[in-house]
Amino acid sequence: MAPATEEKKKLNPKAETKDVGPCKLEITVTLEAGVVKEQIEAKYKELAEQAEIPGFRKGHAPRPLLERKFGKGVLEDLKFELLNSSFEEVKEAQKLEPLGEPEIDVEKLEVKDGAPFAFTVVFRGASEDRAEVLHRHPGEEDRGQGRGRGGR
Repeated sequence: MAPATEEKKKLNPKAETKDVGPCKLEITVTLEAGVVKEQIEAKYKELAEQAEIPGFRKGHAPRPLLERKFGKGVLEDLKFELLNSSFEEVKEAQKLEPLGEPEIDVEKLEVKDGAPFAFTVVFRGASEDRAEVLHRHPGEEDRGQGRGRGGR
């Protein structure tokens, strides 16, 4: 595996997990306002380096102009990046194993400078410590012992 050219900074999201049904979990993920602000700053810095705006040298367009021209798109892209990155971090940290696609109401989510970013995910699955239960049938103990013919 080739080394990453740009190392991603961890977002360190806070997550609150609760069971909402058999093998169904609801997780509320929150990123602090400071983390969101850093991510927005990084996005605009990256855009400023690449954007070619008439009347300005490449990489020298003022941020207010970039915000007016590209603001909605930048925040929309960032929303999906924050969703994916923070959910992946939570899955790793809590050793979650989603089964199927998670349910997220993306349309209601909004990234704002200086405000925390929070979302709720509902999915079928279990954490690693509960995963063993998923593979057993109700009332079943250990089926592997005492089975087979001829002492196999």
